[in-house]
Amino acid sequence: MIPFAELAVPFQTFAGELTDAVPAALAGSAQALAAAPVALCETLLRHAATQDSLAAEATTLSCEVPHLAFFARAFLQPIAEGLAARDPQPVDGSHPVCRRCGWPPQVAVLRDEPEIKGRRYLVCGLCATWWIFPRTTCASCSESDPEKLPLHESESTPHLRIEECATCKAYLKSVDLRRDGFAVPEVDDIASIELDLWCEERGLWKISRNLLGM
Repeated sequence: MIPFAELAVPFQTFAGELTDAVPAALAGSAQALAAAPVALCETLLRHAATQDSLAAEATTLSCEVPHLAFFARAFLQPIAEGLAARDPQPVDGSHPVCRRCGWPPQVAVLRDEPEIKGRRYLVCGLCATWWIFPRTTCASCSESDPEKLPLHESESTPHLRIEECATCKAYLKSVDLRRDGFAVPEVDDIASIELDLWCEERGLWKISRNLLGM
C-alpha cells in the first residue's frame, strides 16, 4: 500500500527540484505542482496510481493531463518498485494485470528456463513486477487464437518484436532475452519509439504506455 498522504509534500519537493531540469514545456507544470495544495497533490498521486482521470487536477492547476501524469508516475514508479521488491509473496500468473498494484503490463519478456523454453512474462508498467502469462494469449482481451495474434519483428532490433491482437487491436512489445541476455525490458521499450509509431500508423493501441507517454 502506497502511503499517499505521507508522499504529498515530498512529491511537491520533487516537482520543484525538476523545474530547471525538465524541458520548457514541462517547467510550468512542475512549478504549479510545487505550489499546489498538499491535499490536491495527495489526490493526484492516488488517481495516478489507480489510473483514474487527472482531468480535475489539470483544470485546477491549469496544466496538461499528460504533464501531470508524467511527474506523478516518475515519482511513484521507484516507490512502487521498492514496495514490490519487499513483498516475498510470488505473483500468480495468467492475469492480464499486476496482482500487486493493478497496472497493466508495459512490456512482455521471453526467456528460457530449465523446465520451459521461451517462457513468457509480463512486466508491470508501474511496479515492474514480472508474472508468468501464456504465450498465445492477448494481455488485453485474452484472445487465444494464434491466427489472430500476429507477431512482427524488426531487422534493426532483432530481440524486440510486436505482439499484435487482431481482435482488440492492442499491442505489446516483447523482449527476447534469448537473443540479447543484456537487454533491459523497460529501457528497450522506451528506446524503440519507432516501433510505437509504426503501430500507431496501423491503428493499434498500446496496452500500457511508458513513462514518456509512448
